[in-house]
Amino acid sequence: MNTPSDQNPIEPGVEPSIQHEQKLRRALLKAGMGVSAVLASQQAHSTLSKGYSCTISGKSSGNTSHRDYGSTGCQVGHPPSKWCEYTTYPWPSSCKSPIIKKASGTKGGYKTYSSSAHNCGYRPSKSEFNGGTYCIHPTGRSNDGTADCRSGATFEEVIGTSQGCYNLVGLTELKGTTGRKASAWEVMNYPDSYGTFAQCIAAAMLNAKKYPNTYPCPESQIRDIWVSIQTSGGYTPVPGGPSWGALEVIEYFNSTWA
Repeated sequence: MNTPSDQNPIEPGVEPSIQHEQKLRRALLKAGMGVSAVLASQQAHSTLSKGYSCTISGKSSGNTSHRDYGSTGCQVGHPPSKWCEYTTYPWPSSCKSPIIKKASGTKGGYKTYSSSAHNCGYRPSKSEFNGGTYCIHPTGRSNDGTADCRSGATFEEVIGTSQGCYNLVGLTELKGTTGRKASAWEVMNYPDSYGTFAQCIAAAMLNAKKYPNTYPCPESQIRDIWVSIQTSGGYTPVPGGPSWGALEVIEYFNSTWA
């Protein structure tokens, strides 16, 4: 015998997520289970804080009929300028942040550097590293205090792929080994050398790692965006929809930063 719920088929054109909820509701009723508590739990887990219009698919499709379209609160991540101030805005635990030290004096004809990391949030210029005012790489001399200096996770390590990274080499002004891979910090701090697109990708990936439940663009999609634009010049957020170039992607990520 059909139950009343079986006699109410899903209407055509109803949002897939609502169809799923209707199917689950009927299944729970047939099984004699309580509906409200189960659905409430499922909805709390599935919606999180990622409104559809905050996602890159939502921005691209312009689907104003979507139940989550027009959601506010899309600005849940940090821009590159804040991630560069890594002591104030700590990086996700999976990404090793830099250690930068400032020269504090001289000894034996060499500059010496503070035993504690520079943590005031100031972002040194290339010339300040090149001139030795700041250190982001060990010098090889054990008595100058630079042993713990480090550039932090590389851009490749942060985004999780080497594809499209062939031209991202470390800046000679920041010293370090010859031909080293660029760190995520220097990519974000020096867009004049690496480009705004790479800068935005690095910051977006840190946001996705740090705030996986709220940042509207997941790690896998950010990686796909990077690879697609680096290899083909465009990224298609919605199948059959318009292709985005680097400028559209940059504009989108700017809308996700507080």
